[in-house]
Amino acid sequence: MKETHRIATIFAGVYTLIQSVIWCLIAIYSVAIYACQAPFPFSTNRYKITIADLLYISYYWGKCRPTLDEPQVEAPSAVRTYYWMLVYGVFSAVWIPTSVLLLVASINRIRGHYGSCLYIPWIINTTIIILADLCATIVYGIDISHTLTVKDYTEFVKPVPVIAAGADGITVVPAIEMTVFFSRAIVFWLLNFILLGVVIQGCRALRSLSPTSAFVENEARMKPEDRSNTSKWVNVKSDEMSLKRLPRLQIEEDEIPPARTRSPLDSPVRVRAAYNPISPQSPISETSPIPIRPVDPPPPAPVPPPPLERESSVNSRGNSSPVYDVYGKHLGNALPEEIHKHIPTNDAALKSGLSNQVPWSYAPTGELNLRLKQAAMHQRESDRPQIPQPDYTMHYPRNRNVRPELASNEGDWAEYNSNSTLYSGSLDRDQNMKPHSRYTNVRF
Repeated sequence: MKETHRIATIFAGVYTLIQSVIWCLIAIYSVAIYACQAPFPFSTNRYKITIADLLYISYYWGKCRPTLDEPQVEAPSAVRTYYWMLVYGVFSAVWIPTSVLLLVASINRIRGHYGSCLYIPWIINTTIIILADLCATIVYGIDISHTLTVKDYTEFVKPVPVIAAGADGITVVPAIEMTVFFSRAIVFWLLNFILLGVVIQGCRALRSLSPTSAFVENEARMKPEDRSNTSKWVNVKSDEMSLKRLPRLQIEEDEIPPARTRSPLDSPVRVRAAYNPISPQSPISETSPIPIRPVDPPPPAPVPPPPLERESSVNSRGNSSPVYDVYGKHLGNALPEEIHKHIPTNDAALKSGLSNQVPWSYAPTGELNLRLKQAAMHQRESDRPQIPQPDYTMHYPRNRNVRPELASNEGDWAEYNSNSTLYSGSLDRDQNMKPHSRYTNVRF
C-alpha cells in the first residue's frame, strides 16, 4: 500500500470517529425528546410562535406530551423522524468501533488478508451511512416544498392544532434544518464518499499481499543489514557428477619413433572430479567452474626435443619416422625404393612429369588419419593457390655429357632415363627450380 493511502486512511479513521460520536449523540437526544425523556426548549405562547416551536411541532412532538384540553395527537413527520433517528443512532454507534479498527490497521501497518479484514467493517458501515444520508436528504428535501406558507405548514402537521399567527416566512426553516442535518451540509457527505474510495483502494492493495509476519512493519524501521559477508556454501555430491573419459588413440610401441614420443603431460585428458574439501561444506555451486585434474598423472618427464625440420633432400631424412603407404600399412622406417609402374599411355609429357612417383608415399604419419582430419585437409587444400598448367614446350640446356643423338631421339626413353641422373644433378644446381609438391621427392 502506498504511503498516501495510509495517511488518507488514518485521516478517514479520525474524521469518521469524531463524526460518528456527534451524530450518535444527536440521534439519542432526538429519540429522548420524542419519548418525553429529555426537555426541549420551546415556548408555549400560541400567539407568538418561534422557529424552535415549529421544529418541535413538526418533527419531535410525541404522544407522551399532550396539551391541556386537547387529544393526544402527533404529526406524521414526527413519527417518521423518530424512526430515522433510531437508524442513525445504531449505525453511528457501530461507526465508532469500525473507525477504531481502521486506525489500528493503518497506524500499525498491518497488511495481508488480516489487515484487509480490519478495513472491511468500516467500508460496509460507511457505505450504509452514505446511502442513508442520501435517502433522508431526498425525503426531507421534499418537506421544504410542503412548508413554504402558513397554510401549507398547517396541512403538513395535521392533526396537530397549530395557530401559526405571525409565522409567515419561517415555517419552511424546520424542513431546511433537517435537510442540512441529514445531508451533512453536503461537504461532509462528499468527503465521506471520497474517503470511502481511498480506503477501498488501500484494502485492495493489502489483499494482494500474503498474510505473513514479514509484512507487519513497525514505526521504528530496522537498520539495513550488511550482507557483504553473508556468503553461503553449497554441498556438491560426487555421485551427481558425471565422470567421462575421452578415448585415446591406441598406437603400438614399435610404430612410435623414440624421437617423436610425447609424454602424457603434453595433452592431458581432463575430466570432472568431485571436490573433496576440508570442511563439510563445499564452495562449489552450480554456476562455479568445474575443477579439472589430469587422469593418471605420470611422474615428471623430461621436455622432449623440438621436432626436426623437414629437409628438402631425401638422404637427409634417414630413418627419423616410419613410412606408411596410401592405405595406412606400415612399410618400415626405411624409405621404399622406387616402384616402377607401367602407365598405359603414350603421352610423353605425362611420363616426364612426375616420373611415375606416388606423391603421398612419403606423407607424415600424423596426416594419414583422413577420417579425423578430412575437414581440416579440405580447408587447407581449398586455401592453397591452384597449380598452374605445366608448359612442356620449355627446354633447359642439356648437360655436356649427354650425347646429342640420345637427346634428339624422343622415342628412346630407356636410354634417356639411364642418363637422367646426370640431368638431375644439373637441376639441383639450378637455384630457380622448385619442386612440384612438398610431399613429393623426385628421383631419377
